[in-house]
Amino acid sequence: MLVRAAISCCIDPSRRSWRRGAFVSNALFLVHAFGDNSDSFAEFKHWARILGVDASDGVVVPAGERGGVTLWLGWCSAPVANDQEIRDAV
Repeated sequence: MLVRAAISCCIDPSRRSWRRGAFVSNALFLVHAFGDNSDSFAEFKHWARILGVDASDGVVVPAGERGGVTLWLGWCSAPVANDQEIRDAV
């Protein structure tokens, strides 16, 4: 799943935009994880290492250029909000 999502980050933006004929030069693959995701984060770190990147929680890092698009990787952890926090936010 990670590979497919990252590839689409590079392939889709590299296509000509329907607005102004512009090309996108950067793509961000960001995982926003809620709750305990230590196993998933370990898999993400392993995948990032395959791309030559040392990933850390809360940090966005460049993962090189692919298809003319600079790919950035990031992982952001957040605790799951409780009912009161959700009510206070609305």
